[in-house]
This record gives sequence, C-alpha cells and structure tokens, in this order.
Amino acid sequence: MRILDAGLRQEVESLAFSPDGCTLAASAAFEQAVVHDLTGARPPVLIGNGRSPGETLLRFEPGGRVLAAVTVDGRTRFDRDRGTVLGVSPRDPHARGLVVGFDTTLNGDRLVTSQIELDRSRLCGWEPEGEGWGLRWSVECGDLSMPALSTDGLRVAHVAFAERGHSGPPRLFVYDARTGELVASRPFPYMALPEPRYRADGRQVVAVHEMMLVVWDPLMPGKPALVRNDSRRHFTAAAYHPSGRYLFTTSNDATVTVWDTDSWARVKRFDWDIGRLRSVAVSPDGLLAAAGSDRGRVVVWDVDV
Repeated sequence: MRILDAGLRQEVESLAFSPDGCTLAASAAFEQAVVHDLTGARPPVLIGNGRSPGETLLRFEPGGRVLAAVTVDGRTRFDRDRGTVLGVSPRDPHARGLVVGFDTTLNGDRLVTSQIELDRSRLCGWEPEGEGWGLRWSVECGDLSMPALSTDGLRVAHVAFAERGHSGPPRLFVYDARTGELVASRPFPYMALPEPRYRADGRQVVAVHEMMLVVWDPLMPGKPALVRNDSRRHFTAAAYHPSGRYLFTTSNDATVTVWDTDSWARVKRFDWDIGRLRSVAVSPDGLLAAAGSDRGRVVVWDVDV
C-alpha cells in the first residue's frame, strides 16, 4: 500500500489506470489532472497546464500514452508525459453543445459520448475513421448520465430522463453500441442520474445512489435489485474488478468495500485513513486498486481477492 499526494486542493473525483497498470491519473473538479508513474521512473505530471479546467472524467487511450478527459472544451486529449493538449475530439458538425461524458473500449475501437445541447441531449456512437472518429448513430433524450460501454463493446447503458428538465422518472436505457438500436429500458427508482457501470460479462449493470447499490440484469425485465450499504454511509463511487466477480465501492467515510457480485456479500473492507473517499478504480489486469479522498490524496494497494 502507498499513499500519493495528488497535488489537488479538492476531492479526487476521478481515477484512471493506464492499460498496463503502470500509470494512474487523478483529477478534481476545475483543477488540473495529475498523472503518477507507479514504477517511479518519472515524476508526477500536471495535465492541461491550466488551459482547460474541469478534468472530472479520465480515460487512457490504447497504449497508455494519451489521456482523454472531459474539460470545458469537450473530450480533450492530453500527452501523458508532457501534460500538453493534443486536441479536442470527436467534433460533431451538427452539435450545438459540448461532450460532457464518454466511455470507450480498451482497444479503442468504439467510443460513446454524452452531449448536452441548447434544447436537447444526445447519446452518440462513434467508430475510428481516418485520424479521428466518425459518427455512426445518435439518440435524442432528456437529461442524461455518463454512458457505460460493456467490455466487449456491444452494449452501452445510461440513465436518462425522457425530456429535459427532469420530466418524469428516469430509466436505465441499454442500446446496441454498433447501431444505436434500443435493446432494453428498465426503471430507475430515484430522481437522480447516477453513472452506471457494466460487469465484464455484460449481464449486470450497477449504479450507486446514496446508501443503495442499484443492480440490473439488463437482459431481464422488471425492477432492479437494491443492495443497502452495511456501513450506514452513502456510497460515493463503484468500480468492477475486470473478472466481474467483485465490485469495489467507496463510501462517505475512509473505507473501501469489496462485494461479491453474485451474492452481494461483503468480501473485504479496507480503512485507509486518508479522508472521506470519493472515487475508486481497478487496474485492467486486476492487480491494483486505487481510491481518492476529499483531501486530494490517493491510496494504491495490491488486490488479493
């Protein structure tokens, strides 16, 4: 276990491991992101140089040399080693707003974005085209959450309202990520827009809301299952282990809980004493996990489940 000073003055809202698990990026709202080389070969690198504040969602591209983040400019690409801006992509010629959320497959062959425009919101599916991305489909909806792609890139899920302005109860929508065709629609029991997560086998989607884990089988109709936090604290973030067998959650205290995703029994709990935890991530190889606190610090530890 080691503790990293993320160099952030606010709570660490997003964490991302590089594909090889050797690099970890951390960000806070309206601050620069920080990239840590976990091998110790390079000092921490500030991302963005103050040009585009607000890196609150981070994803590494294949190869790990490019870090993508949601900024005030949209989905912005950064050089991991220099911290410089490489460009903003994709750009939708028909959009009047910005990309505010995205997800991509590990091999980079599919990208899905959430776009907020003046009078509507859109979920958009992209595929590589030349040196950039080509828009393949889009779906209009009301206010929406960040999207979640299944590991195989075949499905994308998000929680959305039917219309702008939180009209009516939100629902979980599942689409074919290749065509944008609606596959399933399931009720969400709260007036909120959580960020869903896909289990590796695609048969489970989870979202956190206050003291509850909301769990769907997207292939089965009906209401989601609700799993209450046994620490009597609100959940703050969740991340699946790449095997899909475990879910790591942070709560509004100093603890990380590991859950069995079939029985929802607690497998382990860690108390890292670095402040209230706000984010969690697991490396693509499943060997490391990290959690970020409200004090701008990050703990990284070896996974032994």
